[in-house]
Amino acid sequence: MALSMRVLVPGLVLAVLNGCTAKKPDPLEELEKRVIAQDTKLQRLDELEERVLQQDIKLQRQEQEIQDQKETILKLDSELQQLKTKEHTPVVSQISSQVTQMNAEIQTLKTVNQQQDEKFGTPYVRWGHGACPHTSDIVYS
Repeated sequence: MALSMRVLVPGLVLAVLNGCTAKKPDPLEELEKRVIAQDTKLQRLDELEERVLQQDIKLQRQEQEIQDQKETILKLDSELQQLKTKEHTPVVSQISSQVTQMNAEIQTLKTVNQQQDEKFGTPYVRWGHGACPHTSDIVYS
């Protein structure tokens, strides 16, 4: 009978003896890779946060501009309402009626003037054969 001898060798020596040269991952390297990955994610998050803050500031400016425009519109609207109420005062209504009456009279005079022009014809100057004004005649058409 042959005696077999067993030797207990730690894992690494046993792996070398068996011809296995695979390296065990170093826990420090793994931690370093994870830290770098987390740092990269953190940098991306910081960039995103900065963009969000810039957009928030821009949005606040736009909201302020819109609010200012609304206030201006409300102010102008109240002034317009005041002007409308002032328009209905007796003095303003009297003046507006006088202006309306004057406009009607002007239109009547224009119509009468047109009728007279149509009745008598339109005058124009007809020049004679010479270039002198004494050979011209006023003609009605």
